[in-house]
Amino acid sequence: MGIILGILPADNYATLFFDTLLMPLLVILVFTTVQLLESSFLTPRIIGSKVSNNPFMAIIVLLLGAKAWRIAGMILSIPLIGIMRIGFSQVHEFKPYGYLLVHDFINTVSYRVSRCAGLARRNNESECYSDEEL
Repeated sequence: MGIILGILPADNYATLFFDTLLMPLLVILVFTTVQLLESSFLTPRIIGSKVSNNPFMAIIVLLLGAKAWRIAGMILSIPLIGIMRIGFSQVHEFKPYGYLLVHDFINTVSYRVSRCAGLARRNNESECYSDEEL
């Protein structure tokens, strides 16, 4: 719906002030290409990097927000997932859920595992968190 409302004024202008149909078609092509690139690639990367959320979780939360509260849910869902991630990292029992919301989940978990393995080898004891503490 948004792309159509964005194209209409520019397409009407091109139709009224240019003699050929090439210009209105060019306007539609440019608007559609820019909109698809922005919504598919730029926005998830920018939003995910600024809030440092997992892009997959950001898309899931956007869809759930749209289902629950429509436009307002989509607008509020990204800040809400950032707040949840910070809150989960502060409460010991919810730390595993906080790891699911982190942007670089795989590298975070593999770093913790390799760090714990190295500490256990050097000190002949386990100074790492147990599975219950994660």
